[in-house]
Amino acid sequence: MPLYATILRKLSRLSILSDPRSWWFYAQRRVMGIDTRAKAAAWLARRRPRAAFASDAAARAAAVAAMQSDGFVPIDHRLSPAAIAEMVTYLRGQPVFASYERKPRPTMIDDPDLPDSHVLFHDPEAVVRCPHALAIANDPRVLDVIRGLFGCEPTIGFMTAWWSIPTKDGVPRQAENFHRDVDDMAFIKMFLYLSDVGEDTGPHVYMRGSHADDRLLSIGRFEDSRVFGTFGDNAVVEFRGPAGTSFLENTFGLHRGRPVVAGKRLIFQVVYSLFPLVYSPRKPVARSSDFAGLALDPWINRVYVAPGR
Repeated sequence: MPLYATILRKLSRLSILSDPRSWWFYAQRRVMGIDTRAKAAAWLARRRPRAAFASDAAARAAAVAAMQSDGFVPIDHRLSPAAIAEMVTYLRGQPVFASYERKPRPTMIDDPDLPDSHVLFHDPEAVVRCPHALAIANDPRVLDVIRGLFGCEPTIGFMTAWWSIPTKDGVPRQAENFHRDVDDMAFIKMFLYLSDVGEDTGPHVYMRGSHADDRLLSIGRFEDSRVFGTFGDNAVVEFRGPAGTSFLENTFGLHRGRPVVAGKRLIFQVVYSLFPLVYSPRKPVARSSDFAGLALDPWINRVYVAPGR
């Protein structure tokens, strides 16, 4: 059985490497130096479309400064309770998958017999059609902050939504342990809570300033005691709030989601990057005519949306 599992794992990796995007993904992950990554990102940004700012310069500058110093900034999408309810209703009607399982089976989040998995993901290709999702991802104020950080037009590299639920043992799993993301040479993630998040429903945790700190600079999981002992308790930031709470975060910094003790936590996430990401759709899954009334920049949305009807 161990040999069989090893063969399957290696075959899976070969399949991933057949995608040209994976070569860039794994190459940039070998570069962990903060200054080196910043210089490489700036060089690459000069070869991307030039940033075309659309919102208030003063507000943008303040948000960019907060991102550069702290690694995060709150975002107000001005969503109505009705809009949030529409998103939740849609997602409740879409299958979820325990993606960490070897053969994830589709189920519905309200089924009584859910897998013993701390997270249950929606299909990313279904997420793009969630009401308001693409409009939120293209929020001009958000895009301008990303432009200010990247120095070029960003790419919506990935959109996803998932539910975090209690597990049988309550022990932190996978991303419930502190870690750094290394998705692209430059990338920022937008989180939007679609459920109320408090003490028991798995608040997101971030170590302020760790995105620009070279301590614990490796890919892997870190115990809380090591992270707190290195950065101090004063660096800990927990994001709690009602449905509609949103923030941008540089997840190259150390972060985790606390395990859910009771209830369920629903999150919508957008990853802004320089390049399409290896786990994004290989080709667009929708056309611009599917989103009447939305003025979508073809470059920013090219991963998910093709022009025309």
